[in-house]
Amino acid sequence: KGHENWKEARIDRFAQLQGNLMRELDKSLSQLKTVRAKIVARIATAEQNGRDMANAKSLLATADLKIVAAEKAVSDVGLYVPPVVISAKISASASANVTLEKPRKIGSTAIQALKDAKRALNDVVVEIAQSMGLKLDQDNDNDSRKNATSTATSTNQ
Repeated sequence: KGHENWKEARIDRFAQLQGNLMRELDKSLSQLKTVRAKIVARIATAEQNGRDMANAKSLLATADLKIVAAEKAVSDVGLYVPPVVISAKISASASANVTLEKPRKIGSTAIQALKDAKRALNDVVVEIAQSMGLKLDQDNDNDSRKNATSTATSTNQ
């Protein structure tokens, strides 16, 4: 009986950690989509003002692909069920050994996909700024124009 309680506690803890990670990943994904919407609006405004936004649109298409990849990676985290849970449902005598290699890899993949999408959106913002004639001083960390979105600040190194 004690072994079953320990196994259930491990499964519950895994589910709790997975839920925490999903909340953070979903929040990041939502923020990326908000930034994307603002970028689309900015491109439209710039085009109405006669600016050539072809490069920005091309970079946005790349960012969109990365956002889709991030959505899939985040979804994979939410869909992951550890083998012990599947085994426990099939057989009451299943082992409680949960290998964390796969969930960690899935989580890391999702985090990296979000970072890639964030960088891609930052590239669009930089292109928009440059197409509007703004000179970005990449060496000056106090330059607010360096990162036009708050989501891009942590990925520029």
